Amino acid sequence: MEKTKEFLKAIGVKSETIEAITAAEPAEDLNIEDLSKAYISNQKTLSANDPDLIKGIKDEIRGTELSKIEHKIKKQFNLSPDDVREKKFEEILETAFNKVKTESGSTSEELQGKVLELNKIVKQYEDEILPAERNKSKEAISNFRKDLAIRDALAQKNLIVGTDVILPALNTTLNSYQVEINDKNEIEIKTKDGLKPLSEDGTKTLTFEEIIDNQLNSMKVVRQSNAEPGSDKIVKEERKLNSDQPDPDPNKKTYSLPGLKAAAQNAQQLKEMKTFGA
Repeated sequence: MEKTKEFLKAIGVKSETIEAITAAEPAEDLNIEDLSKAYISNQKTLSANDPDLIKGIKDEIRGTELSKIEHKIKKQFNLSPDDVREKKFEEILETAFNKVKTESGSTSEELQGKVLELNKIVKQYEDEILPAERNKSKEAISNFRKDLAIRDALAQKNLIVGTDVILPALNTTLNSYQVEINDKNEIEIKTKDGLKPLSEDGTKTLTFEEIIDNQLNSMKVVRQSNAEPGSDKIVKEERKLNSDQPDPDPNKKTYSLPGLKAAAQNAQQLKEMKTFGA
């Protein structure tokens, strides 16, 4: 009998209730149904005020996985569409708690099972879903910033082809690195081993922009000129002295852009590569 009393006390049954139901000669007017209802009501109150059930729940990312959890809660606690309409995740939990508090006809075991299930759902959200969604969000922001930085760098170049031709090859190169947003909200690039990328001779640390420049130069898609650095002048063709070539037609003006032939060939090759990989 003592073990029975200890057990009842351990699960939260009040002392007066334990004494009433374990007495050698129970009172003739002892109402077991009233005692059980009082116990269930007390357990509901304790569960509704349990901080472990609601700690850490914030309205952050309402993604697909979060919708699945909300569906579980609706099904487990028989919540109607009106119960959850336009409510944040923690508000849906609160609605479920209130339903548990006011629910009638549930036995202690049924109530305990529902509370445990709700605990499990909350823990899954905190430990698995929320961190995963945070990582997805961080990755999406990083990719967005990377794309903006690439397009900004390309906009400053005098390219012989469109950016849509260059981007696939450029992204392939950048995907061999780790591109992240640091604490200063700046783009930071590292090797897959977490090291700073170096120049070919190993004497210099390369920045994100420098890696892009190197790739563009290797692809030969930046317009070149034989004029002074920074200029891109069109040069009129002149007849060279002591040349066997006939004088050009004086009525026909011909011009050439230094490096144009090689640039056009590179552009054509890139377009063919893109078509082949499509």
